[in-house]
Amino acid sequence: MKELCILLADYGVEVAKLSLVALPYSTNDLISSIFTVYDEKNQCAYVRADNEHAVFVEFGTGQRGSDSPYPYPLPE
Repeated sequence: MKELCILLADYGVEVAKLSLVALPYSTNDLISSIFTVYDEKNQCAYVRADNEHAVFVEFGTGQRGSDSPYPYPLPE
């Protein structure tokens, strides 16, 4: 099971890196900071980024695009 979790997380790392390459503001620092972590205690693997601006890219903070506004209803 451990090997499967790590394999899937490694796939997630590759997907995340490929997604960042397409962004006009991504940097090599951000792309190279993404990696797989296996948590022995909880027996799960996850994707992690150690770059300080990764959270801003993940949650889409910053200037709102007038040509492509957020497509879903905003919470109350």
